[in-house]
Amino acid sequence: MLTIDDDHVYRWEDEVVPGVNEIFKDVGLIDTTYFKPEHAERGKRRHKWIEDFDAGTLDWSEVDEPNYIVGWQEFLADNGMEVQAHELQVYNPDWHYAGTLDVLATDGDGDEWIVDIKTSASSYPWHRLQTTMYGLAYADQSNRPLPRLGTVYLREAKKKQFHFKPIIPYDAYVEDALGVVRAWQYKNGKWAWIE
Repeated sequence: MLTIDDDHVYRWEDEVVPGVNEIFKDVGLIDTTYFKPEHAERGKRRHKWIEDFDAGTLDWSEVDEPNYIVGWQEFLADNGMEVQAHELQVYNPDWHYAGTLDVLATDGDGDEWIVDIKTSASSYPWHRLQTTMYGLAYADQSNRPLPRLGTVYLREAKKKQFHFKPIIPYDAYVEDALGVVRAWQYKNGKWAWIE
């Protein structure tokens, strides 16, 4: 069983396993030089608004940046998405890593989607690898095919409140994502995890 503690440490059956973001930071894909705690808190607050909106429990009086909710509404409507779950913790038993995906949704055709929500002003190349790793963990953990994957960028003051980047083609991103995990395993001496 997967657990996560207050320090954001994942464990699978009492064994510590790396999280997706931990892997990216450790291999140098995420530069935290300019990250500030207040940015992380702002992102968490925006994600919580979206989750509460989808649950029908949003207290609009607490929302001081409503365009993020408007952008999320537009994204769901424009793409025919219906949210199935938020903040779903996943574990990849084959590659020994964990993560918490933002949204599991279905589209009008019944296809499953993993949607990663970004509320920052910038887009980084590792975003697609991150979403791919969540998708691989979800598929392996649930014994399902790899769902469709995408990243939605919500913006505060743009004409269009969102920009959606579906991940196509999968194969290249899957190969790259697993290469990142393998690099982390080599770097950290997890030889038993390497087949």
